[in-house]
Amino acid sequence: MHRSEDLPNTAGTSHTQEPREHKPPPIYVYGVTNYQNMVSYLTATLEDKQYYCKAFIDETIKTNVYTSDSYRRLIKQFLADNVIHHT
Repeated sequence: MHRSEDLPNTAGTSHTQEPREHKPPPIYVYGVTNYQNMVSYLTATLEDKQYYCKAFIDETIKTNVYTSDSYRRLIKQFLADNVIHHT
């Protein structure tokens, strides 16, 4: 059994580790019949190199963005343009 006297004294010790930012969840877009047009749409909405995507056989695109800001911007644009999607 451990006693509190046996534990090291950590009073006054500061942890300088920054909080880790979590990656935003993937965004699935449905009914994409032209992948190149979708990539152009993403590039116009986001800065280049802020996302990557994967196409599936059933006309679905899975898009991952790297930052929370990019995620919010893309979701806002999808809602404005009535793009069928979910996260």
